[in-house]
Amino acid sequence: MLKVSASDYKFFEKMNVSKGQINRTIGANIRKKRNELGITMKVLADLAGMAVSAIASLENGLRVKDFTPYELHRVADALGVSIDSLYEGIDECI
Repeated sequence: MLKVSASDYKFFEKMNVSKGQINRTIGANIRKKRNELGITMKVLADLAGMAVSAIASLENGLRVKDFTPYELHRVADALGVSIDSLYEGIDECI
């Protein structure tokens, strides 16, 4: 899975899971992995080739759906994890 698509959101909405819950889960996973590495948002942004504000938006679950699969993949690569690991716990929202 590379991105939470519109059809994914529709599926989760049927299961009574909000977009906000999905976005916050992905954001929490990014923050957790970053903290485990002991790096700042600035370092992660530099490694991923993104702005610090973009990393902050992702971690806060604000705009996950606005990011492309490529951008989420860059974040996962910068963290040294699979992109699937960013989606860990979404099934627990159901």
